[in-house]
Amino acid sequence: MDRAARLLLLFFALATGWLFADLYLRIELPLAATAIHLAFRTAAACVAWLQEGDGSRPLLLAGGLATVAVVAAIPGRWTAPLRSLGGLPLAAAQLALLAVAALMERGLAAGIVVGAVLVLRASPTSPEADRGPPRASRRALAAVLGLATAGGAALFLAELLAARSDGYPLVERLADLAGRGLPLGALWLTLCGLLGCVAALRTRSAGAWATAGAGAALVVGFALDPGLPVLSALVLGAAGSLIVAAAWRPFEAPADRRLDPATWPTRLAPLVLVGALLVGHTYTVRVFGCGRATEHPALTRVAGPGEVFRIAVGSGGTVAALALRSERRFGHLDLSPEPGELGFADPGPVPAWRDRGEPPGTTLASTEELLWAPAADRFYGTVLGGDPDFYSLPESPPNVVNNLIVRLSADGSKVEEAVGIEHLCWIGAMAWQDDDRRLYLGCEYEPLLHRYDPATGSIEASLEDPTLGDVAAIATDPRPGSDRLFTVSFWSSQAVAEVSRSTLEVRRRRDVGGAHYDLAYDPVADRLFLSSYYGSRVRILDGEGFEPAGRIATGLGARALAVDPGRDLVLASSVYDGALTACRSSTGRRLARLPVGGHVKDIAVDPERGLAWFASRCGLFRLDLERLLEGEAR
Repeated sequence: MDRAARLLLLFFALATGWLFADLYLRIELPLAATAIHLAFRTAAACVAWLQEGDGSRPLLLAGGLATVAVVAAIPGRWTAPLRSLGGLPLAAAQLALLAVAALMERGLAAGIVVGAVLVLRASPTSPEADRGPPRASRRALAAVLGLATAGGAALFLAELLAARSDGYPLVERLADLAGRGLPLGALWLTLCGLLGCVAALRTRSAGAWATAGAGAALVVGFALDPGLPVLSALVLGAAGSLIVAAAWRPFEAPADRRLDPATWPTRLAPLVLVGALLVGHTYTVRVFGCGRATEHPALTRVAGPGEVFRIAVGSGGTVAALALRSERRFGHLDLSPEPGELGFADPGPVPAWRDRGEPPGTTLASTEELLWAPAADRFYGTVLGGDPDFYSLPESPPNVVNNLIVRLSADGSKVEEAVGIEHLCWIGAMAWQDDDRRLYLGCEYEPLLHRYDPATGSIEASLEDPTLGDVAAIATDPRPGSDRLFTVSFWSSQAVAEVSRSTLEVRRRRDVGGAHYDLAYDPVADRLFLSSYYGSRVRILDGEGFEPAGRIATGLGARALAVDPGRDLVLASSVYDGALTACRSSTGRRLARLPVGGHVKDIAVDPERGLAWFASRCGLFRLDLERLLEGEAR
């Protein structure tokens, strides 16, 4: 192996080991969160650029990659530079897919290290390993494999970073396969085994036959616990790398020990297959796996699946109100005498569809936020006017209005008022404070925070500060007399900030790394909880000085947070892990990890009755917090 190959392999091993350690150890390694954040921001910027215009950019990019790959496969002196460079963009796309798989499965980093040692080592020189297609055929095979992988990686990243509000089309297709009894993890398991057999038959070497043992380990890892995010991923990743790497040996360049970039797509193909194995495993077994969702005695499924985006619990414990974002409706759940299916709010003054076949109460635009305002004894929500029809029908608001602040009745069954706001941003966060009876509105893509007075229907004051970044989530200090409000950013900043509610001035901020989706504050423990979406964790900060106070490990897509200060509980979800995690607020110690299905986007806690409500791809759930704590005592 030449020096360049050794250095690259060393870098690969160190980088993946660093990522593995950052995911598992209860410390924050230097630059890890920043590197992941910047990588996803860069990828998102590329996806946004491709989505602009008339849609021709993706075709031009794919055509350019295809041209480079095909020309690179043609033998000849004049194509030599392309043969050296043609594999680079394809290899980059493969590496991107592997990075997502590592974050999604956490333990896959160890499998990548094992596979890297096998795949990127010097090409074999034994006669058995030299068997295989001619060099031109190998280059063509590399081009085809690289293009297929690049296309799959680009599609996956596009849906991951720029998804529609109602879900991911690729996920839906994978769910359809899972519904037909074809879990993709099992399909990739079979493929790895078949490739191991091909390797054994072609090379007739002891090493290839030894992959049968690795295949057995793969089966064991899958059978141990398909939903376990640590053990199964480690075993699957390592054994899958062994099997596919052994099967791919005949397709490597026979005697060329140089690390030619043109061979990267072929060399990386085993690792990409293992990455695809574990991505499929996550989607089909965890995100859509509902078989064990109600095994915990504290957990009850009260309604079937629905596109639930926001949940809020009202007074009296009789009604849980939900915003059905993709269906453009506000909903409510009648809990008396027993919880039933979701109902839909009377649209009231909210502009609604007419004679178009949609269910009653469907609004002209997307429902976005929802919360309970105790002092007002009402629910408040927002409607985002992002649809042309929002302005086209007779009952539509004027064109200058792009948001509606909606007030719902105390039982959530009727919209009582909808007030239009002119020239406002995309409201992506909302909080209520009983002290001043004000709503605080955060802008999803801009460093803007607004204070809204429901009594007058107007924006009282605004804060525009680039140091805030986009305002992804807001949490207030609910203690009487407190003036503190906290914000976090998802795209534009890696900071958490404290803002004065009375003056709307930034008092302090701190860069903590990562892209944070949600924020919760426990006034009893004086702790902030920040869900790091791409960092696969919940960061815990001391509320006084923003000092790190611990972390809670999740899967990729850490999202919803809720606290019950009186019971010293914090609940966190991960949309791709299919689990809800319950921990102690004061220590971060995990009490339970509940497999409830993926895409839990919001959690609402009723502290008076000790209940938590949330919805996943498997249905609407009620969690008895007292029974959860009883399980800990036992």
